[in-house]
Amino acid sequence: MAATNGAACVFEGCSNPRYGLKRVCSTHYTAIWRGTAQLPEPTRPLPTGWMAAAACRGEDPEVWFPVSESFLHPVAEQVCGGCPVRSECLEWALDSQPLGIAGGLTSEERRQIRKDRKADAGQLVTAGGAR
Repeated sequence: MAATNGAACVFEGCSNPRYGLKRVCSTHYTAIWRGTAQLPEPTRPLPTGWMAAAACRGEDPEVWFPVSESFLHPVAEQVCGGCPVRSECLEWALDSQPLGIAGGLTSEERRQIRKDRKADAGQLVTAGGAR
């Protein structure tokens, strides 16, 4: 479970501590993710661009952040496999999502892609400088 940051949840009447770096408590975060609650106006960040079209919107967060990432959760595999914005999600995750399943890959699989890309970039610089 993520650490709390000491500030109160933004939902009116809720005094629970915020969940990690979010503006809401873990209870409201789960409700928002499942689509059963929305952040109060005007603080609600609206998904834009590719995120609005993501197939995972409304799915259980525990699918994307399992206790063990040693395997891709079957639900995540199914949802990501048919997602129209999987490549955009993967690029976003490679840049800014160190944990969980995103773009159809586990954090370990994404870490390997980052490592491979850095190695490839190093080879290009070396090859370019050898002219």
